[in-house]
Amino acid sequence: MTESAEVNLSRRFLLMGTAGLLVPSWIRAQSGSAQMLCWKLEEQGDDARESVSGTDDPIVSRTGHAIWVGKGRDRALRLDGYSVWIDHATKQLSLSTGAVTISAWLALESYPVNEAAIVQIGNVPGADLSFSIDRWGFIQFGVGRGAQAAVCRSAQAIRRSRWLHLAASKGSSGMSLYVNGSQAGHLLISGGEQRFDEITNVTLGRSPDCPVIAEVFPSGVLNGLLRDVCVFDAQLSAESISDIMKRSKPDSSPDLQINGQWCSDDPQRPIYHALPPRAWTNEPHGLIHWGGAIPPLLPEESEWALLGTYQLGPHDESRSLSMDRNACCSDSRAGSGL
Repeated sequence: MTESAEVNLSRRFLLMGTAGLLVPSWIRAQSGSAQMLCWKLEEQGDDARESVSGTDDPIVSRTGHAIWVGKGRDRALRLDGYSVWIDHATKQLSLSTGAVTISAWLALESYPVNEAAIVQIGNVPGADLSFSIDRWGFIQFGVGRGAQAAVCRSAQAIRRSRWLHLAASKGSSGMSLYVNGSQAGHLLISGGEQRFDEITNVTLGRSPDCPVIAEVFPSGVLNGLLRDVCVFDAQLSAESISDIMKRSKPDSSPDLQINGQWCSDDPQRPIYHALPPRAWTNEPHGLIHWGGAIPPLLPEESEWALLGTYQLGPHDESRSLSMDRNACCSDSRAGSGL
């Protein structure tokens, strides 16, 4: 190891000690690997603690407050698919060998409208490192920008509504993706391809350069639960990634229920409008009397947050057409009223 690399690792371990942390042996599964950044995402307020540096990062949210669900190892930050993410500005950090591993626990409610980063890392020379999910549910790991980027893509889309441990690594053996400890994709890269040696800014839950719909809604934001996001200064082995997964696995199924306060505090949700609890609808096409009730029919996309693919369907029903300002937060098709 070079003198500069030793200084870099010493600095990171000093910061860990300052934050009151000890580095477990399973994190140092390979010689020289160190946890450079880590968000447990088990807080209670509107900030997320980056535990290596001890920095509290404000959680961006259009409602003005963060939503946390679960307890203990089930604790997680709730992302809404358009307005919740975390920005972390860091002093310039150096990767000692140019190798890196990113891991996180994620439970998706729906796929994003456009590619959304689980973690996106930027640096001054202009190369991004992006660990993301595309609009079809495939995980991707890329370094560089534009046509010059090297991108590794999973062979299959990930499943929704369940906890998944996702990891991506880059080093001398190429770029690899892992789902629940098993390799899900691999890309060989030559030494002359994009290098990524420094970290200057990090975003969790959103691709910073994603399209913004109507100048209001970023389309590359995750919808689901996120916890235990870590960045390592090494290309960890499959065994090390599997060990991390086993030691941090949530105890229960993900809590993806709709939070009523979240709906009522969102200034972008109309008070009197037939709305599903998530995804999107267009304007009602009309009312019909059917089976003793009156359901509105709306173009909808209830499974994905993907614009351009939808079906016609009822979300609520009413027997009296009386107004219910809380109907937008009810379970879709539950018949709670208009």
